[in-house]
Amino acid sequence: MSHGAIPQIRMPAMTINFPVADAAQLAALHKGDEVDIQCDHRGGVVKVLNFRM
Repeated sequence: MSHGAIPQIRMPAMTINFPVADAAQLAALHKGDEVDIQCDHRGGVVKVLNFRM
């Protein structure tokens, strides 16, 4: 995923790979799609739990 800067947490714009909770959901995505994601910190790893287009 690529995102712009998030000033509230002083995070610069970046591209990063996230593991997902349900890989089957990725079938609906295409490179360049814009999505909102819901993440959670589980077992020391940030995982994407859900997304919407």
